[in-house]
Amino acid sequence: MGGVLLFSLSNNYQLAAIISILIGIPGVILWISALKFYQKDKDHIKEIINQRADKMKKDISQN
Repeated sequence: MGGVLLFSLSNNYQLAAIISILIGIPGVILWISALKFYQKDKDHIKEIINQRADKMKKDISQN
């Protein structure tokens, strides 16, 4: 991406660096926030699956 950006800006290194940084910083922030929510979502899904498994086991044992 950097090479294409640099080429399209007629070798303006400073502008290419600024644009790259402005794209990169939000990306890092979004990855950090995704990692924060990942474990919480994973635990929630695991809890739902365990509840459904318990219900299925209970239903099978009653039949």
